[in-house]
Amino acid sequence: MSIKYTKSNHPTHNKNNNKPIWECPWGYEESYLIGFSLIFIGFMLEFFGNGNIAPKLIFPNNIYFGTIYVLILILAYVFFRNTKPLKWFVAVPTAISSLVLIIVLVMIMGIIPQDVSYGGDLINKFGLNRMTTNWTFFFILFYFLSALGFITIKRTHQLIIKKDDFNIRNIGFVLNHFGLWFAIIIAVLGANDIQHLKITIDENKPYNVATNNEGKDVSLDFFITLNKFTVKEFAPKLAIVDNVSGKILHNNGKNLFEITDSLSYIFKNYSIEVSEYIENSAPIGKKYASVYQMGSLPSAKIKVTNTLNTESTEGWICCGNFMYQYQSLKFSKDYSLLMTMPEVKHFESKVTFFSKTDLQKQIPIEVNKPYDFGGYKIYQLGYEEKKGKWSEYSILELVKDPWLNTVYFGLYLLLAGTLILLLTGKRSSK
Repeated sequence: MSIKYTKSNHPTHNKNNNKPIWECPWGYEESYLIGFSLIFIGFMLEFFGNGNIAPKLIFPNNIYFGTIYVLILILAYVFFRNTKPLKWFVAVPTAISSLVLIIVLVMIMGIIPQDVSYGGDLINKFGLNRMTTNWTFFFILFYFLSALGFITIKRTHQLIIKKDDFNIRNIGFVLNHFGLWFAIIIAVLGANDIQHLKITIDENKPYNVATNNEGKDVSLDFFITLNKFTVKEFAPKLAIVDNVSGKILHNNGKNLFEITDSLSYIFKNYSIEVSEYIENSAPIGKKYASVYQMGSLPSAKIKVTNTLNTESTEGWICCGNFMYQYQSLKFSKDYSLLMTMPEVKHFESKVTFFSKTDLQKQIPIEVNKPYDFGGYKIYQLGYEEKKGKWSEYSILELVKDPWLNTVYFGLYLLLAGTLILLLTGKRSSK
């Protein structure tokens, strides 16, 4: 008996296919149901476990877990590659559904701030504010990685046993998929081995003890000495304030004016002019004098003239800081002038690193410009903001990721495979 093969009874043609659900071969419906079931189980584990059972794999347990996981994938393919579940795992619906569900979880991460202090009881119960350590993310990620791993093993097996399949394009496919799988699995398993340390250093004192996220001390293999900490600030700004409401008023669409020696403008019937501006000063009686010492701050002498009656008001203003009180200038019953706190333009630490084998002096550490030493990337993190440019200490962050180069290796394989696929193009068939 012969069967006429039509589009309507093709197993992948879902539109006209009346195949009952869970009847092999599994398609998109079954793949998404399996994915959503994993999401449900993950959220239930989070809810009833109060977020305390999220998997945390650190060295060497992550090595053991990764090795066992790879062996399971290989043995499952070797012994069960002709079974229907394995054929489903290497099919397109599995890959698409797992990828879509990962994107959904990533979108949740983008919408809900990933901070354990954010959100109410419901968000905390389901772990929506810590998705990267959530059972749900763990399950869906390994759903995707398993599908990706099985298809990579399948194509590698075909390259080995089938001479016709051993070509540059198939090699590119294997490199592309294996590189992606390898980079993700290493990044996931090595995430808990990343060290984030903070160290607070004063000038001219060597330090080699930092603290981790749990507040515990961690000894370093090297010392850090702060030679000099500098903060550069923008010039402060002048603001006109309503004496009754305390609100900053607009003048021709602007409400703040950067203070310079030549600043002058008109506000209603008042002419406002900066007579003198001192970047670093201290009060002496009712005036300010130029000094450069701890706590010195910007000040300005302002002259305000009423253009209707030529009456004028003159006085000093300053923004105030941890040592001196701010000073304003009231030039009418309705309005006063204030100086805003100067905004930070740039700050950096010049430090010396030394260990048993290395000495590096006067190294600048800036925001977003880390320096590598002793296996750590060292970032400028903060300072004593209350004192501003007179901060007596600097805060550095030290980050060590022992798996970073291994992740890069996977990404290089991914890029190489992608390049091969782009260069070889799609094979045409009659």
